Amino acid sequence: MVLYGVDVHGSYQAGISFPRLAAEGYSFAVVKATEGTGFRAPRFREWVRAARSAGLVAGAYHWLKAGDGAAQARFFHGDVAAAGGPAGMLIQLDCEDDASLGTLRAWAAEWRRLTGDHPFLIYTGGWWWRPRGWPGAGVTPYLWASHYLWDPAAGQAARGTAAQLYPRVPAGWWVPGYGSWTSATILQFTDRGNAGGLAANVDLNAFRGTREQLLALTRAGAPAPIPGGAVEAADRVNYVIEQWRRPEGSQTVGGRFINGLIRNVAEVQDRLARVESKVDALGTAFAALAEQLQTGGGELDTAAVLNRIDERAGEDAAVAAAQAAQLAELQAQVSELTTERDELRARLAADRPQG
Repeated sequence: MVLYGVDVHGSYQAGISFPRLAAEGYSFAVVKATEGTGFRAPRFREWVRAARSAGLVAGAYHWLKAGDGAAQARFFHGDVAAAGGPAGMLIQLDCEDDASLGTLRAWAAEWRRLTGDHPFLIYTGGWWWRPRGWPGAGVTPYLWASHYLWDPAAGQAARGTAAQLYPRVPAGWWVPGYGSWTSATILQFTDRGNAGGLAANVDLNAFRGTREQLLALTRAGAPAPIPGGAVEAADRVNYVIEQWRRPEGSQTVGGRFINGLIRNVAEVQDRLARVESKVDALGTAFAALAEQLQTGGGELDTAAVLNRIDERAGEDAAVAAAQAAQLAELQAQVSELTTERDELRARLAADRPQG
């Protein structure tokens, strides 16, 4: 089951009709509330009330800026509370500007403190998140992914209603390939949708699940399952196959990810070899120094020097052990992914028309 929804800004979507959204089959509407620590979007509370009155699941979003993440969370929370939330509301943190990972984490920690861990979704896209290489699933398991259908003739995102456009969305778009998220929870697939009486001016989104599953995202303390299950697993397989069909230079999962892991293994092996060599060299040097001190008749504290030698050797050995553990973990990942790659190649070969 797929539910459709919109996210709107009081200035950019002025005139939108929430009763009409409901009549058109939309299920949720998320409204911009705040940005940074000083901007309040117009019509926020008015539109949240209108969305609720129309029977939509209402929500709020904050545009994250560089600076004090905790202060931004408090600023946003104050406006959300004034609108009767966050209980019963979808909460989105919009990450597409200049905030750092530290700002993001500070926002998330303060939000959890203020709300008792009310769920929130991070809105972003691979175009913004992937170059940063940040972890994401550890901040929140819920990703609101941006990936647009495109109209090449117009040179912009595709126009239409959600019901018209969503069937064109490839299943693999639900597998983000960044931030350690295994699946998107909500997917935004155009910013030129027709909805609520507006033409080519609304962000359209999809949620794969029931209304009750969507509502689970509006309650603090309640585990909110990411819908998909077996469907999600099938999507992942199809997505990897799609990547293997592409030229090697454009592979994003099947080729580059595995090759990247192999490079990581090689780097760890090299670092481990250097550490082990350093430990051996230090051991030889320390032994020579100990012998010199013991036979030279000097006044240095030989026992103290030897104790420090042992401590330093232990420190380097601990580093080597940590590198060895990392190497083992990466080798296990490479082995698992290589097996999956070979199975997918076999499946692809079996599916390829003969002759």
